Amino acid sequence: MPQKQGAIAVFVKTPGYSPLKTRLAHSVGTARAEQFHILSTKAVAAVVQAVSQQKPVTPFWAVAEPEAVRDSLWSQFETIDQGAGGLGQRLAHVQQQLVPPR
Repeated sequence: MPQKQGAIAVFVKTPGYSPLKTRLAHSVGTARAEQFHILSTKAVAAVVQAVSQQKPVTPFWAVAEPEAVRDSLWSQFETIDQGAGGLGQRLAHVQQQLVPPR
């Protein structure tokens, strides 16, 4: 495979560290909402893994909680911290980690 030329960062939250799927949890319960979140994450991981085997990209989990970057849930890909702030600030933080300045 050629040298990796790009990256895919999947932004994730970690069950037990942050509330997630809160609107879904109101109707189906927290446990089922977290189960849905984990299954969705696994489905995304399968697609990203397949793409990374066909294209010169490296997959990363961009984890919302700094204390969860080493959680076993995120062992399939390298992890990076999303950083703090709103979505734009977090996107910029991840990009700065993955794309070195010229």
